[in-house]
Amino acid sequence: MANCKLIPKSCLLFLGVLFAFLCAGHLCSAQMDTLPIRTPPPDTLHTSNHQNSLFRTKFAVRNITVEGNKTTNERLVLREFPIVSGDSIQIKEIPEKFAFGKQQLLNTRLFHEAVIIVDKFEGAYLDIKIVVQERWYIFPLPYFKPIDRNLSQWLFENKADFARVNYGIKLNHDNVTGNGDKLRLHLITGYTKQLSLIYSIPYVDKKMKWGLNVELHTGKTKEINDKTVDFKQHFIKSEDNINIFTTGGIQFTYKKAYLTKHKFGIGFSALQVGDTVIKSNPKYFSTPTHKILYPELYYTLAYQNLDYFPYPSKGNAFLVNFSKKGFTKEVNSWSFSAIGMQVVPVARRTFYTVVAGGILKFPFKQPFVFTDLIGYGDYNLRGYEYYVFDGDAGLTLTNSITRQLTNFKMHIPGTKWLTPRLIPLKIYGNAFVDMGYAHNPLLSGSKKNMFLISGGVGLDLLTMYDFTFKLNFSINHFGDRGLFLQKKTMFQ
Repeated sequence: MANCKLIPKSCLLFLGVLFAFLCAGHLCSAQMDTLPIRTPPPDTLHTSNHQNSLFRTKFAVRNITVEGNKTTNERLVLREFPIVSGDSIQIKEIPEKFAFGKQQLLNTRLFHEAVIIVDKFEGAYLDIKIVVQERWYIFPLPYFKPIDRNLSQWLFENKADFARVNYGIKLNHDNVTGNGDKLRLHLITGYTKQLSLIYSIPYVDKKMKWGLNVELHTGKTKEINDKTVDFKQHFIKSEDNINIFTTGGIQFTYKKAYLTKHKFGIGFSALQVGDTVIKSNPKYFSTPTHKILYPELYYTLAYQNLDYFPYPSKGNAFLVNFSKKGFTKEVNSWSFSAIGMQVVPVARRTFYTVVAGGILKFPFKQPFVFTDLIGYGDYNLRGYEYYVFDGDAGLTLTNSITRQLTNFKMHIPGTKWLTPRLIPLKIYGNAFVDMGYAHNPLLSGSKKNMFLISGGVGLDLLTMYDFTFKLNFSINHFGDRGLFLQKKTMFQ
């Protein structure tokens, strides 16, 4: 009894409950083993067999009608639906195919909602109805965007300096002719004086497999990132325009079915920098010149099987890119990159996301202008918002466990001109661990090969028109910690 006093009463209670639970489970299992197996009544078996037979029966799809598409061409809606008139389909296949069709339609980002139903059964035939709710496609909006790589860098490191902001007018039309074609005209001033024109159409042929993208950008700035110092961008300013650029190109896309897209591109770039840039960093270009002009050829393979592109909770995706810039001594750069995502549901409203990416550039020891690696585009690590890692080879691995915390809709007075719908608002909480590796042959010692690791927790806010805002608290291997703000990138 003396020893029993060493055991807290709460532990004794817990052990007692556990013992009772195990005994009850064992008794229940024993009783189940001795229970007779009851044979269903004959009429139940008949009904079950009849239902199974009905589920296996094939029906011919007679008509597929589309409603709610005031602007969007019906052919585009039917192109994304995995069933066509004349197909034969079993009833048991309908839920899966309808769910996939809805996923494809919403991922065009042309519709707020898509409802798919069996409209009618008639003998061996059935009719299908697709009802869509279109988005608002025209956005003549003011443009305001800091030029820094993320909001935290602009707000905290650069103290919300409005001299580092681009502003102007952004004219967007996301469905110009009703064929899912997008037009972008951006008239930008502020930090960058820039004109951008982009037009893309997903399908230009009758079979709806080939698409076309055309773009042109031209601009100039009085400041430029001329080099990297201690893994941070260094900028040089001038009273004159020391960064003048013109880029453009044409891209052909090929999408045979639903999930995989091929992109073939031809582009050109003309870059001119001031003499002070070359003096500050003689390795900015391959040769001591202040102007380069080069073509670019590239191929991209993209696969996306995600339940919702802007913020997936299930599925997988990957993107592979090959590119060749220039064919002369001044510009000669090969680049290969790949990035993939896997999202796995682990519980109700909870999912695990892993994203792995890699970049390889050669010949090694590229000029500074082509050494962007980690900290640019989709290759980001949370906790390193203030840093960039240049080089010729890099790897990133991000891991997140995410849970949906809220999901509701609200109405903001005075916004019916933008959308008659209630505005959705979803909030997600997450915990993450990110890792990376960067190889830079131009550095020496421990800086040449950098292993990166960070971790933290965050909140993500998702609302109308796919806008995602991220607030993270993280710590990195340098010992830096704090709150960081970001807009969502493609794979994070």
